Amino acid sequence: VHTSAKSPPTVIYGKHANTLAELFRNDDIPVQIVRSPQDIQVAAVRKLLWASLMWLICHDNGDSSPLTVREAHEKKASDLERLVEEI
Repeated sequence: VHTSAKSPPTVIYGKHANTLAELFRNDDIPVQIVRSPQDIQVAAVRKLLWASLMWLICHDNGDSSPLTVREAHEKKASDLERLVEEI
């Protein structure tokens, strides 16, 4: 489920990238096909940073249950933007 236009796309590479991209796009998942394994490594680091920031945002809500990703985007978008800029 794609929850925000600001979320990074799913990055794919390889022989079946076009077929996989079509499947993802059919479910409205943004996809970027890259040309090299090194591009995948760069994307993986970005995705790891994004996931780490989302974890911080989702778990900084002052009670015992974390926010969903959708709730984090709805309720804490400005905090998320500040963290992204800081990183």
